[in-house]
Amino acid sequence: MKPFRTELTLPPAPFLERDRPIFTLGSCFAEHIGQRLLDFKWQGLNAPFGTLFHPWALSKLLRLAAAEADLDAALFVENDGAYFHHDLHSRFFAQDPAALQEKWREVAASVRAVLKLSPCVLLTLGTAWVYERKSDGQLVANCHKKPMDQFNKRLLRTDEIQAALKDIRATLPLPSPLIISLSPVRHVKDTLTGNAWSKSLLLTGIHDFLSRHDGLYFPAHEIMLDDLRDYRFYESDMIHPSGEAIDYIWEKFTATYMTEASQKFLKDWQNILNTLKHRPLRVEAPSYQKHVSAMIERLDSFSDIDCSQEKFELRSRLFS
Repeated sequence: MKPFRTELTLPPAPFLERDRPIFTLGSCFAEHIGQRLLDFKWQGLNAPFGTLFHPWALSKLLRLAAAEADLDAALFVENDGAYFHHDLHSRFFAQDPAALQEKWREVAASVRAVLKLSPCVLLTLGTAWVYERKSDGQLVANCHKKPMDQFNKRLLRTDEIQAALKDIRATLPLPSPLIISLSPVRHVKDTLTGNAWSKSLLLTGIHDFLSRHDGLYFPAHEIMLDDLRDYRFYESDMIHPSGEAIDYIWEKFTATYMTEASQKFLKDWQNILNTLKHRPLRVEAPSYQKHVSAMIERLDSFSDIDCSQEKFELRSRLFS
């Protein structure tokens, strides 16, 4: 009898090494993977624009950053004593538009710096639903709690999705690998039916784009909904993947794209992380002291990595 599940088997496409920085964009799934890579000492930039869901918002910000362009002054909005911008995530705010514009310039500079390194780009799309201002028809990334009667809500067409993806690809350096995924999170605020319409349009747009342009598709959405087809793999909100689910998807991601050398490093560094997290009952126990000393020696062997923080923490646990 076959096991009671449908596991996705992904063909290996190993290319990801630690000497290639990473750059993540899009929904929280990309941010989760990006943070894991940073935890494992990859260099790069993780979700500098914050959590953004639709491709037009991402393509616009990436283009502005690459061109050293300022934010559109017409899209600054005030809310509860602070200024926001319709193109930015709500984590970006300031006391006035000039200060917020300066914050954007700093973010844009960090994006240009990582693009010069031809990073591996992980892009995750979350929704095809967009809001456009009635006053001028501009699509926004965030409504910032402005009255909904100021916006029209609609679905992006597949040609608009493809155009945004094409714009993103054109803005990235040619040597940069592009991995596209679809967020496994259901956007229930759009209703389950509306979420299904949205996800199907994104999938179609991604497929059509990848049939004409360089890029890879990582099936995070399909792993979550078809492989991990059980609510025990969700958080208590029944929407977001649980920690176990993220671990499983991470394992699929690394097994697919990491080279053999990179996967070996992941295992080695996981031992370091496990030691840092573990708090024994008796720190002074000879066996633990010996283990900590061995881990410090192991860190010394990573000559190409800044391990100063980890060494400081481990040395603080030695008694001799």
